[in-house]
Amino acid sequence: MAQLPSATLLNKPETVSVEQALALLSASRHDAAVKMCEQILRLHPSNAGAIAVRAFANWQQGIDAETSIDEMRRAMQLAPKSARIRDYLGMMLAARGENDEARALFEQALAINPQNTAFLFNYVDTGKFTSETPLVRTYLDRFERGDLSGVQKELAGFALCKVYDDLKMPEIAVKLADQANALSDKSYVPAEAEQRLSDLKRLAKLGLEGCDDSGKRANPPIFIVGMPRSGTTLVETILSRHPDVYAAGELLAVRDVEQDLSMAIIARGERNVGVHTMLRTFDKEQYAKFVQRIRKSVEAQKGGPLRQRFTDKMPMNVFMLPLISRLYPTAPIIFMRRHPLDIGLSCYFKRFAKGLDFSFRQEWIGHYYRQMLENVEISRGLIPNPVLDLSYENLIEDFEPQVRRLLKFLGLKWNPNCLNPERSDRSTVMTASKWQVRQPVYSSSKARWKPYEPYIGKMIEGFGGMDWIEADFEAGRAAGQVPAE
Repeated sequence: MAQLPSATLLNKPETVSVEQALALLSASRHDAAVKMCEQILRLHPSNAGAIAVRAFANWQQGIDAETSIDEMRRAMQLAPKSARIRDYLGMMLAARGENDEARALFEQALAINPQNTAFLFNYVDTGKFTSETPLVRTYLDRFERGDLSGVQKELAGFALCKVYDDLKMPEIAVKLADQANALSDKSYVPAEAEQRLSDLKRLAKLGLEGCDDSGKRANPPIFIVGMPRSGTTLVETILSRHPDVYAAGELLAVRDVEQDLSMAIIARGERNVGVHTMLRTFDKEQYAKFVQRIRKSVEAQKGGPLRQRFTDKMPMNVFMLPLISRLYPTAPIIFMRRHPLDIGLSCYFKRFAKGLDFSFRQEWIGHYYRQMLENVEISRGLIPNPVLDLSYENLIEDFEPQVRRLLKFLGLKWNPNCLNPERSDRSTVMTASKWQVRQPVYSSSKARWKPYEPYIGKMIEGFGGMDWIEADFEAGRAAGQVPAE
């Protein structure tokens, strides 16, 4: 995931209003950031900072990517010495696969401001490294000498970890990852995940009989869930090649509904009602209202009426399957499976910006994974929705049969374009997999964990040991087999 800036946009101090817009942008309050920038631009039409923040906020919402990029180029012309604007433009171009220009922009940003390692973090994510470049060596030396501190050292550690993972130097990569993750202030609280699971178990005992849903049954969305880095982006990109599917990306829609329902429970003054058991207390009209809101949001993102089914590939929805069943009782759910240690390493080597605090310690990853798995096992016995287990390893080894299995499950007609996800015309991929998704399907990420085994003992222990890990992997492979004709 690209590192979003939070500091001053330009090299010289900007107006307070632009700083406030930046703060809103960092808090993901995109609409508010856009409105503030427009107020500034009415008075100062050539304010490069306001132009850039507005363009980036619109782009992050999926609103007219081309115009946003054109506006960012205009901002760069107005402020040619701004490292930050180059970084913004680089992120936008990288997200649509224009990695050569993006890489050059990140290099220019580093030349202007070598201390800001957010630029390095974004730079290394534009492709696979095959050699230790002078730029990489310079930052490794600075990292080891202690020239960097705080968040700048953390970002550099994650960036360098990615490079040495590319170079197949596992001992160095894990050492850098350990140091970078230790610098993070993120904290995963196992008890909170366990409390959520306990409430799901209570709902399972009560059941959903007599519990209202939205009544929405025709043309439901497609939910792709699982662990981050399990292959959700690849599957969505496969589906994006189908004319009857609109790939909406990682939506926050289901999470937002859960938060709204939780606030309603608090306003009622009800106690001892959790995020799952509360679902029994709402009626059809309330769920239908949320379904309509989600549709309008996706149409705004698409820029027109939604005549296709849409995908939501937010991995975190895996913890909200009962809520999904109340909103869309017929929505198909694709549950991605992958070797636990390949997932674990991929998460540990990534600096996720929000919501994935479990990934910052080796031992937390296994606990989170097992909580996720139990959530799925309980939910699939509770909800009416069809669930397909899809193994990442099976998919890349037996690609066409697995794609056919996927489309059949979704009730979609066969379309050979789905066999070439790297040719997707998606203008923007807003995930940590944005570089990989532009490549042909490859198997080099399979069994990636094996050279790292001597250095990830805490991660293995967190999962419950190698016997548990291998048993879970084989179960996922078996569940994801193409049925015999």
